[in-house]
This record gives sequence, structure tokens and C-alpha cells, in this order.
Amino acid sequence: MSPYRAIAMMGSPHGAACLISLALMVAGITLGGSPATANSPALPSIGPTSPTIATPADAAPAPAPTRTGGGVTVGDDTRPAVVVDAITTPVRTIRVVKGRSVSLPVIVRGTFPTDSEVVTWRTSNDHVAITPPSPIMVGPTDGSFRAKLNSSAVVRIKGSALGTSTLKLAAPGGAGVSVKVRVVTTAVKVKEVTIAKKETKLALGAVAVLGATVSPGTATGAIIRWTSSKPKIATIDADGQLVAHAVGRTVVTAQAGSKKARFTLTVA
Repeated sequence: MSPYRAIAMMGSPHGAACLISLALMVAGITLGGSPATANSPALPSIGPTSPTIATPADAAPAPAPTRTGGGVTVGDDTRPAVVVDAITTPVRTIRVVKGRSVSLPVIVRGTFPTDSEVVTWRTSNDHVAITPPSPIMVGPTDGSFRAKLNSSAVVRIKGSALGTSTLKLAAPGGAGVSVKVRVVTTAVKVKEVTIAKKETKLALGAVAVLGATVSPGTATGAIIRWTSSKPKIATIDADGQLVAHAVGRTVVTAQAGSKKARFTLTVA
């Protein structure tokens, strides 16, 4: 619209509106909020449109821990997943006949019971030969194997030469145990098993650690084997740890060789 026509229209009913439109076009502003030309600078719009408010990007939520093999990963940080509290065996001294083997239960106690941990072993000499479960590396006097946590892993010990050797078992973090192995020439049978520490009554969910001895003390291959007649009532592991699971009665037995000792446990 030319300025002359706009002036001529001032007296018409639409004259004022036309003048306002012309002024806005000159200023580069339209009533719809769009610039008058493609090259016009960005200017505020006049109209019912809502203003746009700039907000900072939403903070990313903290990543949940995820398990990856032997570790727990939180973001970019991977930390050890397994914490070994102790390595236990039912005996600290054992006698084995030269040329024969004995099975030594080993329990690695720690967190994440569905996981396993690497256990290293070392003997002070070659008087004994070690056959570990799930071996990773086996040498004449040292090696390693993988053991499931809170479960019994059986290490085979064979007497190779007369004398005494010390078997050391260790896990990352410093937990470990030592077992003295004496290799002898003559087998000595177990004559008696005595449960020296027992619990005849346990509350539901209670835990107790039992103990047993064998005689004579020179018996060979004398490792106590613990069993429960009703594992649903109570379980007992290779190191004598008894756990009450349900109300009822079960017979707990300690055996070495052909000799046994037993008692009845009541869980209430």
C-alpha cells in the first residue's frame, strides 16, 4: 500500500487499521509473529503466542549398578563384586598314606553366593600332589582354581613322599587358611567319632557351628563328613555350620571312616 493511498483512507472506517499495518511493516513486525522479510532480525512477536522459556537440559539419572563378570559397574567405575570373608576347612592337620589320596572340603565364604572366586594354593614342598576342582593353573607346588562361594569345593591331596608339607589356600583380599599334611607309611583306622559341640534345639532361622573329634589322633584320612537327614528342616555344610530352615526334627550325623556319631536336632 502506498503512503498516498493510506492518507486518503484515513477518513474511511478502515483507515486507522491500515495505518497501523503500514507502521508495523516498516518496523519489520507482523501481527502474526513472523518477520516481514527473510532478512529481518529476530524480534519479539505480537500476538497470542506463548513465550519460549529456555531451560537447562535435564540431568541424566544416576546409572543403576550392573554386574559384569567378576565386578559391579556403576557408570564408568568398575569395582570388585566379590568380598571373601574367610576360607574354611574341617581340619587343620591331616595324615595321609604315601601313594593314597584324601578329599579335603574347602568353603570360600563371601558375598554374592551365586558367584565364584579364584583361590590360589601353594605347598611348602613336593611331598604332596594337589588336584583342585575347576583348575585354572596347576603346577608342582602351586596353582589356582575357581570355587563357588559358600559351597564346598573338594581338593584332592595325594601323598607323594614321606614327610610334612603345608598347604596354603588364599583368596583376593587376604582371606586364607593353612592345612598341615603329614605323609606316612601306614594307615590307621578311625575308632571313634565324638561330637564335641552340638546344639539339640535351634530357633527357626538360627545358625550354629558344630565340632567333632576323632580318635586316635593318628588316624589317616580322618576328615569329618556332616549330613542332615532332612535338609528341608536344617542343613549343615562341610565345616559344621548348621542352619535351621523349617520347624521340625532332623538327625545330624558326623562321620569319619566307618565310624559315626549323631544326634537329633529340633527346630522350633
